[in-house]
Order: sequence, then structure tokens, then C-alpha cells
Amino acid sequence: MRNSLFLMIYSHVQFVTKQIIVHRTSPPTPLLLRGEYLSTNFSPLSRRGVGGEVLRKIIYSSMIILLLNIKTSAQNVQRSFMLEGLIVDSLTSKPLVGASVKIDFKKGIKTDAQGRFSFLCDTGKEYAFGVSYVGFRNYNKKVVFTENVLFRIALSEISKELEEVSVSGGGYQKNIRNLQVGVQQLSIKQLQKLPAAMGEIDILRGLQTLPGVTSVGEGSNGINIRGGSTDQNLMVFDEAPIFNPTHLFGLFSAIPQESISSLELYKGAIPAHFGGRVASVVDIGMRNPDLEHFKMSGGIGLVSNRLAMDIPLQKEKMGIMLASRASFNDFLLKTSADLANKKANFVELASKFYWRLGKKDVISWSVFTTKDYTKLDGISLNKENSGALITEIRYNVLNSTLRWTHRFSDKLNFQAVGVFSDYSPSLTSPDSVLFSKVESEIHYRKYGASLNYLPNDNHQIEVGVNLITYRINPGKRTDNDVVIVNLPEEKSNEFAVYAEDNITVSKKFSISVGLRALYFQNIGNATVRLYKDGEIRSENTVTSEKQYGAGEAYNSYSGLEPRLGMRFLMTENSSLKLGANIMRQYIQIITNSLTPLPTSRWKTSDATLKPQVSSLISLGYFQNFKDNIYEISSEIYFRHTDNITDVRPGSDFLLKNFVETELIQGTNRSYGLELMVSKKKGATTGWLNYTYARSENQIKGRGFFDEVNNGNFYPTSYDRPHSLNANISISPTKTHTFSFAFAYATGRPYSKPDGLVNLEGRVYPVYLTRNLDRIPDYHRLDFSWTIKNPSLQKRDWEGSWTFTVFNLYSYRNPYSIFFRNDRGSTQSYKLSVFAATIPSLTYNFKFK
Repeated sequence: MRNSLFLMIYSHVQFVTKQIIVHRTSPPTPLLLRGEYLSTNFSPLSRRGVGGEVLRKIIYSSMIILLLNIKTSAQNVQRSFMLEGLIVDSLTSKPLVGASVKIDFKKGIKTDAQGRFSFLCDTGKEYAFGVSYVGFRNYNKKVVFTENVLFRIALSEISKELEEVSVSGGGYQKNIRNLQVGVQQLSIKQLQKLPAAMGEIDILRGLQTLPGVTSVGEGSNGINIRGGSTDQNLMVFDEAPIFNPTHLFGLFSAIPQESISSLELYKGAIPAHFGGRVASVVDIGMRNPDLEHFKMSGGIGLVSNRLAMDIPLQKEKMGIMLASRASFNDFLLKTSADLANKKANFVELASKFYWRLGKKDVISWSVFTTKDYTKLDGISLNKENSGALITEIRYNVLNSTLRWTHRFSDKLNFQAVGVFSDYSPSLTSPDSVLFSKVESEIHYRKYGASLNYLPNDNHQIEVGVNLITYRINPGKRTDNDVVIVNLPEEKSNEFAVYAEDNITVSKKFSISVGLRALYFQNIGNATVRLYKDGEIRSENTVTSEKQYGAGEAYNSYSGLEPRLGMRFLMTENSSLKLGANIMRQYIQIITNSLTPLPTSRWKTSDATLKPQVSSLISLGYFQNFKDNIYEISSEIYFRHTDNITDVRPGSDFLLKNFVETELIQGTNRSYGLELMVSKKKGATTGWLNYTYARSENQIKGRGFFDEVNNGNFYPTSYDRPHSLNANISISPTKTHTFSFAFAYATGRPYSKPDGLVNLEGRVYPVYLTRNLDRIPDYHRLDFSWTIKNPSLQKRDWEGSWTFTVFNLYSYRNPYSIFFRNDRGSTQSYKLSVFAATIPSLTYNFKFK
């Protein structure tokens, strides 16, 4: 106040005297007044031209100004009070934890676990509010408060893009305050910083850098989470299931990166609205279009090219997002003599239409489609013909999600959704004497509705209902346009009702209680066999067959799935969490290979194939340090699963009608410890994690062909006890980013022949035990360097180059060990997918 008063008097002196002020030679201390800098150090006024009358005017004017200023200050004494604010999602009315609130662009506040904040407010004073939260439209407004009220701000969701460097969660201390244990979120921007194979950003490889997530090796079709098989993971893209998440037999993931808004992994306490798998849920969100500005982004790489656009159709109300990726670069395969006759390409398209009808209704419609094509050396599909020189493997995906959200009030909203998903793989031998083709289909439909209700600050209630229908064409074989085999269509329905309540018991203790009730039934047409009790199911043990007509239910299962999550805040920066759930799975993949081929058979549970039932309990400790820059976590878990499905040794199930004769079921036990530390902010960010995990099966039967390893527990093919991941990203300047990623894992189990047998002059290996040996341990170091053009940072067009080196020190990690008859003896061979260093260069751009 003293400086402002002084400057006021000083300015008035200038006005009255109209004299030039001469400054001292010493550097002045500047003070800002009306955008100009004035000095507080000045010489005495020259007496010339300044008479007594003028000095008298200066003194009188200064005294008047001083009195007026004091009077005004007295009049402006304001009443202060503590104002409380609440930040919520405009559609769901759920509190937004950790939203950033800036007052007059200076004071920064974070909302607490209930989405609230508070600050000292003066009555009648105008305040400028700026509110931001990841994935939501920013709020900026000037407000005048005259009384103590609850200041509520509803943010509109425009995308779910996560924090740039967060791998544990978006929002303020979400890893500490989230109710669920075993939940991790992977930032899309951080995913882009990870070194990628051949320059292809891959969500599956990104997930494998997190604790508890592994795969059977490079090129594997999917991921294994906490000891589960690939088909035990529910992977959804905007609520539509992904039955095959990879291209080219697992080399690349099958979703364009520009279409993704969020990626959440649930491997512990799974919310009640998810169901259908026993190991985990990978929830991939499709981003909403920008409703205000046209945007375009993409990239050009050695494997594929990408393009994405946001097109506003009606400002702030309607728009569409398009994201595509296509691989047309398989001509590069011709540069290698070994790959000259091979072909491999794919194309993807994700789109989302978003329409805000008014303040209470939103409609969105998303579509995702992809096609994959690979041409390999010939595989004989029939015993009569072995002359196939080439084999073509294709699969097509068409998914669609239609969603309507209606907000009844600030506390209650309704959502209805319809999901359409078709998956169609095929295998063809086009050049053989008998043109052979094998194809199958999965038709998935889901119809759901849910209510979200917030009766008060201590409860968040969600109730809902789902109906899922499956229509599976298990297999059809055609030779020279003649249908040889056409297996009957399998139909089934899955009905679920669920409810969940997140309860804040106290400031330190919160609990999430949920229940999901399931009813599953098989629908005809169908022929059901009965087999002799106590004997192996085979053609020789069939006692009777019964035919069921179209639409007739012939088998059913039901059950309850309780869900529990508890969180106790030990301090402001640490928490202890407990999670438990029971899950059921009614659909699984049948395969005898490590990575399921596109032609692998999917099958639902029926009268002979029981559904998988899993019980999981997990406990975790979480703590943040130094203003949430560092995070550490430690989790332990144990899961028991009944009715896991495997195939009998030497089984042939691809085109078999009564496939239950080739299947055996047993028990799985999985347990482990996961440790992780991460740095979220600064020029250097990254994370380091270690996992100890075991996964073992036990299949007891009535003989050699009905059990594995004499009924003892044995390691699964994805049992890798020790794994270590280290990722670091260094940004010394705004234009350069260097990233390193190191991965280590215990070698996976494989089956070694127990002996040899001579049959008709040829030697064959004999396998009596399963998965009792291991391939060598896996380790790899990757590097990437991203360069942004600084001259384009403030322009509409932004470009960057990313140079990647995959497998930096060229280690030949074996993917598998196989055995082949060579001159009367069996020899072992190692197969490596990426056996050398692979450099790549990608150009990425944005236009807005």
C-alpha cells in the first residue's frame, strides 16, 4: 500500500509541475504503474519554475489524495468468509478428485477425495476461476460472491487423456485415494515415449512394462496378467470386446493410438459393472472428438502410416473423430531372400460420432474395424493333398457401440448402451490341387442400462443390467467350393444384474461393496451327448444323444460374484488397500499353441464344459513422496481358479463337432508379489518394477489321456517367476527426449521329449510330461530419441522425428524350442522372433 500511495502522489506531482524528473545514475528499482516502469530514486526538484504557489498546490493535492485514499480504504473493508467449492463430472455428477483450481490465476488448489476445495473469499469481490482436470474441458469464469454458498462447477468430458508421465493414475494422489487395489493407468503420451519395435507404438508392449503383466515371448498374441491365460483377460475398446488384439501373429497391437483416450488395467479388485473373465480387465477408452476446432495428426513409419482427424460439425454440440492406420509397406519384405514370397499387411479405422443434444443428453456412436492379411509357406489342411505352397491367413473385425446418457439431476443420471462385435478369421490354401478354406465367426451383442446415483457426499451408487448374446460358428471347411465340414452354430445368452456402492465411512476409511448376479444358458439347435460316468469322454463312451430345437434352452449356469474393496489412509501420502472378488467366465479359447492363431477355436461353456470360477484376494501398500513426484507401491495376491480348460495330448479339435472329447479341465493357482517405484514429474521421469509370480495348473483324470503330469501341479506355459522392467525418459530441452527401456524375465516353461519311439522306420519324440524345462532367460534393451522442431511449436503444424533402436545389444532371445526328426534322431532348435538390432525412423505430425 505504501508503494501504491507513493506512486499516486508521485504521478500527481508530475501532472501539476509538468517538470522533467532527473534520475540518479544508480540503477533504479522499477515499479509497475499502468504498464510503465517508474523509478523510486529521483533527484530533488529543480527550484526553477517552481514557486511557492506551485509547492503549495503540491502539498495540498498530496494531502487530499492521502485523505481520500484512507477514506476509500476504510469504506472498502469487506466481510470475509470461507467459500466451499465442488468439482464434478457434468454427466455422471461424480466428484473429480485432484482437479486443479486456480484463483485469479495465482493461487492453486487441488480438490480432495470428495471433489471439494475451499478458500477465504471477500464479499462482493470479483474472482477469476480457472479449473482444469485431465480429460475434461477447462472452466474459466469470473464470479462475484455475496453470501456463503456451495460453489458447484460441472466439467464437460471431452476426452479421457491421462497425465503425460503418469503410469499409476490420473488426478491428485489417485494411486493413494482410489478404492481399488491392483488398478493401473498407462498414459498415452508416456506410451508414445517408450521405444517401440519398428517404430510402432504398441499398447500391449506398454502394458508389459507394468508389474504383473507378461507374455510368453515376442510375437505372442496377447498378454498374461497375474498368471492368467490370454483369453482370461477381458479387453474392451469403448465397451466392445477385442477377441484378437494383435496383428501379424502378435507382432503389433490392433488399435490405432490416435483413437485412444485412456487405458486402465484392472488386475485386482474389479468393479461390478465388469464381468465375463477371471483374470483381468483392460478397459481402453475411445476419445471424443474436439467440438470446437478441426485437428489432424498422424505419422509415417517403416511398418505403417497413421492419420487422425477431429471434425466439428456443430460447434460445442456435434463432431466426429476419425483415426486410421494402414500397413502398405510389405514390399520391404522382398529385400530379404527368405521373405521375398511373404506378405503381411493390415488396416484399421476407428471413428466416433458425438452429439450433445442439450444440457442433459449426450449420444455417441463409435465404430472400430480392422483387417489383417498374412501370406506364409503352405500348411496342408487335408490328408489327401500336401501340395499347398502358400497359406493365407485373414481376420476381420467390426465393432460398434451406441451410447445414450441422460442426466436427470445433479445426483442422478442414466446410461443405455448397445454393443455390436463381429470377429471372422479364416485360413486358405489357394494354390493347392484342392482349394481349401477354413473359416469361423463370433457374433457378440450386448444391451445394457445403468443408473449412477449420489445421494450424498458419502455414497456413490451404481446399478445396472446387461444382456449378452453369443453366436459362434466354430468352423467351416470348403474344398473347391464344396462344403466338406460345417459345424453347427453355438448359441448362448448371458444375463447379469449388478450393484455397487462406494462408501466414505470417515476421512481415512472408505469401502466399495458390489455384487454381480449371473445367469447363463445354452440355446438350440443343438445335439447334446451323454457319456458313461467315470470314463474318459470319447466316441466309444457315448450313452445317448438328445436333440434340442431352435431357441430351446438345454443347459444353464448361475452364480453370484461379490466384489469388495477397502482403503485406509494411513497418512495424507500413504494408504493400505484390500481387494477381493469372485469372477466367472463362460467363453474361452481352445488352442494347443503358445500364441493362439486367428483360426483358434472359441467356445462357450455347455453341458459338459463347465465355466471357469476364480477367487482372488489382494493387498497393497501405496505411498507418495516429495509433493507426489515419487510413488511407490507393493502388492501381494493369490488367485484360485476352478475348471481351467486344456487339451489332451495329441488332440485334433479344429473341425471336431463334439469337441468335449478333446478337452480336459482342472485347477489353477496363481500368487505373487509386485513392487514398483516411479517418478512422475521433472525433466527425467520413469519407473522401475519387479514381480515375483507363479502360475501352476493341476489336471487330474482317470488315465494318461485324461490328466497331465500324473495329476500333480505343473507350471503353465506363461509361468515366469521373476521379471524386471526399467523405463526412463530424459527431456533435457523442449525439443529432445531420450528414452531407454530394459526388460528381464525368467524363461518360460516348455516340454522336452521324454524319449523316442521307432515307428515304421521313423523316429518320433514321445512327450509324457509337460512344462518341466525352461528356455533361457529373456532380456532386452531399447532406445528412442524424439526430436521436435522448435520453429513449429507455436504454429498450426507441429512435426517431430522419432528414431528407435529395438534390441540395442542384439541379443537373440529364444521364443521357443522345438524338436524335429533329423536323419533318424530328434534334434532341438531355437526359434527367435527379433534376433537382431532393429532401427527405425518415424515422422509424426499434428495440425490444429
